[in-house]
Amino acid sequence: GHAGERESEQLRLLAEQARELAELRRELQAQRRDALEANAGRSGKPSELELLIEAELGEVRAQQAKQIELNERSLEEQSRQLRELQEAAGAAKQRSAALERRNGELQEQVGALTAQLEQQAGELAQARAVEEQFAKLASEMCCVDEHGRLMMEELERVTSELIRSKASEAEYLEWLRDVKEMMANGREDGLA
Repeated sequence: GHAGERESEQLRLLAEQARELAELRRELQAQRRDALEANAGRSGKPSELELLIEAELGEVRAQQAKQIELNERSLEEQSRQLRELQEAAGAAKQRSAALERRNGELQEQVGALTAQLEQQAGELAQARAVEEQFAKLASEMCCVDEHGRLMMEELERVTSELIRSKASEAEYLEWLRDVKEMMANGREDGLA
């Protein structure tokens, strides 16, 4: 925005200087004609005024040419800077878009990791609860010594007894089911 405004301002100044130079040229030409008409009766040599006017006109032309050249250089430099800024802005937009995409990816990863962490925390809480139940059960079964250490041999013995007891219970339940079935069928002989 600012570079475009400066460029427009410099173009306006160049146009204004060109108008001023044209006006000055007309004035100098008018003065020259007046001087020529006044000196028409004299010899063909230019008068001092004519030489002075010619010198001033040459200097004005030189200054204007120099100013135009400086303005053209300035415009070229500003155009170059504007192009560089536009390229830098384009690159910055691309980097910003890439960073936004990366941020989105990272947010997704954070969400997935958070869900995984919550799941693991739930599993850990369950494992701790099972461990506490096991410790309580081991203590109730007298499988923990006075220092709170688990006595493996005692635990294995009690577990073996529990398994045998379950097997015996299963056999008894099967026998009871058979008895009930026989009684239901009216066969009571052999039960006594």
